[in-house]
Amino acid sequence: MKRKNILYFIFGLFILALVVLSACNDFKTSPTMWDPNKSYPTGSVITRISPANSAIAGVREISIIGKFSSKLDSNWIYFGSEQAIIKRMSAAADTLVVYRPVISGALTINAVIAQADSAGKFSYNLESPIRSSDMTGIPTGIVGVMEANKNGTVGGDTIWIASTGYITMLLPNGIDLIPYKDTSYLKPKINNKNSDFSKAFSDMKFGPHGFLYATFAGSKYLYQLDPASATPVVYVTFAGAYSTSVFDFNSNGDIYFNGLKSGLFLVKQGSTTPVAVGVADYTGTTFAGIRVYNGYVYGIAPSSTILFRSPINPDGTVGSKETVVNIASDTSLTGCTISSFNFASDGTVLVSLLGNANYSLYILENGSLSPYYHNNILPTGINQLIWGGGRYLYLRVSSATQLYRMGMAKEDNTPLLGAPYLGRGL
Repeated sequence: MKRKNILYFIFGLFILALVVLSACNDFKTSPTMWDPNKSYPTGSVITRISPANSAIAGVREISIIGKFSSKLDSNWIYFGSEQAIIKRMSAAADTLVVYRPVISGALTINAVIAQADSAGKFSYNLESPIRSSDMTGIPTGIVGVMEANKNGTVGGDTIWIASTGYITMLLPNGIDLIPYKDTSYLKPKINNKNSDFSKAFSDMKFGPHGFLYATFAGSKYLYQLDPASATPVVYVTFAGAYSTSVFDFNSNGDIYFNGLKSGLFLVKQGSTTPVAVGVADYTGTTFAGIRVYNGYVYGIAPSSTILFRSPINPDGTVGSKETVVNIASDTSLTGCTISSFNFASDGTVLVSLLGNANYSLYILENGSLSPYYHNNILPTGINQLIWGGGRYLYLRVSSATQLYRMGMAKEDNTPLLGAPYLGRGL
C-alpha cells in the first residue's frame, strides 16, 4: 500500500511539472518563408548595349540601355560572374554607363535590382588585347624599336622589329616572323672603329620612297634601308660634333632629329646639313622619343616625367618649349617615368609609363594622366606604343619578348585610327 502511494505521488509531480512548463512558454505561429501577398520591385530590362553586340579591346566604357531602378545604388550589373562598376546613370534612369570589366569572351550581362522579381539579361562579347607574339624567334632576342606599315589590313599590320644586326617582319597574323634585312655582317669593326650595326637601333621609321630609315645612339649617320639592296645606304651625315638619337619626318620629308645631348636639329629634304632649330631650352637635351604632329614637335627625355612640345614656325624652326604634362605633380605616379607616347586621329594623347605596379597605359584628360582602363587588362611595363595603318595599337612590353595588339574605337564603336605618321606617306 505504501509503495502504491509513492507511485501516485511521483505521477502527480510529473503532471504538475508539465502544467508549470506549459505555462512558461508562449508558442507563436512560424512566419512563412515567402509572402504571396507582398509586392516586389519590377526587374530590370536591357533593350540594347553600346557598343552593340561586342566591345573591342580599346573600349573603356559600356552603356547599358533599358529600364532600371531610379536609385543608383539599387542597381547591379554583372558581366558573367563579375560585377561591373557603374560610373554614372542617366537622369531618366534608362542608361547605366559601366567601366569595362577585366573579364573577356562571350558572356551574359545581367542587370539586377535589389529584391526585384526578375533580372535583365543580354548576350554580349568582350574582346581582350591580343598577345601577337612572344618574339622569341627574333635573332639576338633584343628588341630595340618597332615600326608599322602605312596600310593596315582588317586582320592587322606588318610590324618591323629591330634588334642588334637584324630587322624582322611580324606578319599581320601576329605569329609568323620572317627576316627583312640581315645587317649582322656589318657588325665587325670598320676602319678600326666599331660599326654602328654592332649597336642597338635607337630609332626606325618609314620615310621617303617607302624605305625604312634607322639610327643608332651616338652615330653620325641616318641610314636608308632599301630591301632591294644588301647594304644600308647613308642617307644623311651629321658632321662635326653632332650625333643622332631619335628622329621624325614632317610632311615635306624634312627630318627633325635630336643630337645626343646636343639639342634639336632640322635637316631639309635633299640636304645633309643639320641646322639647329631648337631654342635654348633644348641645349644639352637627349630625347627618348620624338614626333611631329599637328604643327608641333613633341618629345620626351630618357627616364623623364615630362611630355613636352614646341610649335613649328613657318621656316621650320621651333618656338619655346611647352610642358604638355608633368607626372611629377601627381603623387599617385611617384617613381614613374614616361616611356612612350602616341596620338589618335581625334587628338587623343596616349602615354605609357614605367614604374607603376598596377597600370601601364594612360590617357591625357584635362591636363593630367588617367589610367586608360579603370580595371586594367594590360600587362605593366610598356616600353613603346606604335599605331598601325588602321585601328590597331601595338604595345611592346619592357621584357622585350611580348607584343600586344588592341583594336581602338570611339564610344559608338566606330574605328579610332592613329594620327598619321608623316614619314609613311612620303
